[in-house]
Amino acid sequence: MPIFVTLFTSIFTWIMSIFALFLTKKFAQVAAVVTAMTALTAGLVALFTGLLTGIQASLPPGGELAFAMLPPNTTPCLGAYASSVIAKWVYDWNHKIIQYTLF
Repeated sequence: MPIFVTLFTSIFTWIMSIFALFLTKKFAQVAAVVTAMTALTAGLVALFTGLLTGIQASLPPGGELAFAMLPPNTTPCLGAYASSVIAKWVYDWNHKIIQYTLF
């Protein structure tokens, strides 16, 4: 009887180690993708903010009056909108990648 217990325990331990190795590898892949996409999104938002600031600075004299009708928080609002759209796209993309990777 102790031989069977030892055998079943060894088999169970071996199966769990294979399963843990598989999940660790998949988790590392997903974490790398999420980290990369987060960095890219942050860079893109910074780019949009810089572009909007640059547009206002390069207008001809008197051209600032065109921006007088915009509220002072236009740049953060557009940056927030762009980041939310990108965040939704990244979420959908990561969701598909995770589904393909894990299932």
